[in-house]
Amino acid sequence: MRIVIGPVFVLLIATLVSACGGDDTSEAREAEMEEYARSYGVDVDVEIDESTGEESVVINQGIGAMAGQVGTNLRVPAGFPDDIVLFPGMKIHSSSGIPQGHTLQGTVEGSSEDVAEFYREGMAKKGWQTEGPGMQSPAMHSLQFKKDNRQTNISVMPNGERSTVQIMTMKTG
Repeated sequence: MRIVIGPVFVLLIATLVSACGGDDTSEAREAEMEEYARSYGVDVDVEIDESTGEESVVINQGIGAMAGQVGTNLRVPAGFPDDIVLFPGMKIHSSSGIPQGHTLQGTVEGSSEDVAEFYREGMAKKGWQTEGPGMQSPAMHSLQFKKDNRQTNISVMPNGERSTVQIMTMKTG
């Protein structure tokens, strides 16, 4: 089965993140947004932090052996290796479990050079070995690491005052 994400999906997300009216309690707003998404066949979890009003929308989807989430303010997924460093304050926007590994994408505050250096140093402290020189350009820093029977690729791209980070880790043998 092929899933196509298009304009209807984007409209659904925009509707979910916006205020829905009705009962103004966080639980009522969460339930209303989740029910609206279910009416379109989308499995979504909406959380509103009462202290900050910050909304988190998580869309859960599974395709074959893969399971993923797309949304705002996602948590680190269960099973993500704890020996892979994450930049402090990383806002995770997508994650997926792939056969033999994981992917994670998010944004961080900082230049791509500083973020890439954080990953070089942090991964070494966790026992990861750098594989090859990687690719360094104004458009992207591509870092490759190996530890035991696992490989991790980290791409860091400038995104205005922030940087976008993509992490893919998998077993190699």
